Amino acid sequence: MKTAQMTNNKILMAQASYEFKTGMKKRGINTLIPMVNMLQIPLLVTWFLSLRYMSNLPEVYPQLLN
Repeated sequence: MKTAQMTNNKILMAQASYEFKTGMKKRGINTLIPMVNMLQIPLLVTWFLSLRYMSNLPEVYPQLLN
């Protein structure tokens, strides 16, 4: 695939892409699963920002002082 990209050969690139996709299907590898894990990033950022907000307001959240 790298050779096809370097030589800009469209036919060879299509063939390499097809072989890659069929190899992934044959081994049962799903490429969507790692993308679903990326959904965790916005949730974690929101969680950390809300904790920082809460820790900066001890008069509103006195439970955090203990």
